[in-house]
Amino acid sequence: MMKNLIRAIMALAVTSLTLTSCGDDEDDAVAIAISAPAEITLGAGFQQTLAIDATGSGLSSATVTISKEGTNVLTDELTLSGDEADLDFSFTINETGDYTAVVTVTDGSGATQSANIALTIACMPTPDHVVASKISFVAEVPSFTTGSVGVVGQFTDWGNNPDVSLTKVGESDCYCGTVETTIADGGFKLRLDGTWDKVEKTSDCQEILNGENRTTTAVAGDTVAVVVAEWRNSDQFGGGCGN
Repeated sequence: MMKNLIRAIMALAVTSLTLTSCGDDEDDAVAIAISAPAEITLGAGFQQTLAIDATGSGLSSATVTISKEGTNVLTDELTLSGDEADLDFSFTINETGDYTAVVTVTDGSGATQSANIALTIACMPTPDHVVASKISFVAEVPSFTTGSVGVVGQFTDWGNNPDVSLTKVGESDCYCGTVETTIADGGFKLRLDGTWDKVEKTSDCQEILNGENRTTTAVAGDTVAVVVAEWRNSDQFGGGCGN
């Protein structure tokens, strides 16, 4: 069975609800704020942060429920404390597809606030790309991609050694591979055919991360997942970016 550990840290525009405690005293008014996106595609980042704020009453607990087509896939209960917290939870999902994630937070007064997230699992590593001593690597690339997809970084001496080649999964836009744990040292990028003439770009054809390298804190046994929006010079093979 395909098994993929996804650490979710989901970070984004705050929605808040003001809740009043039983005393109905103005001083007791409490707002629980959950920073949550309307939707997330995992493959864009299996590692992200969900910030929670319940200043005034303190946090008590959180429940994360994930379902697919009305059927519960998993439920995770977490204990929280303090007025603010970064919700850090782990879960395993074995199939790609569209899911619904509901995060419900309870504060010290018993008041609750929920956030619904449309969750898309776009890419997952195949079983032969899950190796305990290495990092599993998953990349979702543009559908027009042609050529060899690879990872280049400090661990390949930035191209002085061959890129780590990723393997296309069936007819999907997903590519999988395994990477040595030294990928965490010095950062990395994706490119095609082992050339900087086809390095990854943003959707508006800019250098990714303002020209900085991708980074990860993943260790052996973890999964790193990225989404590539465009490639340099992709106008030559179906994309929209020039040099």
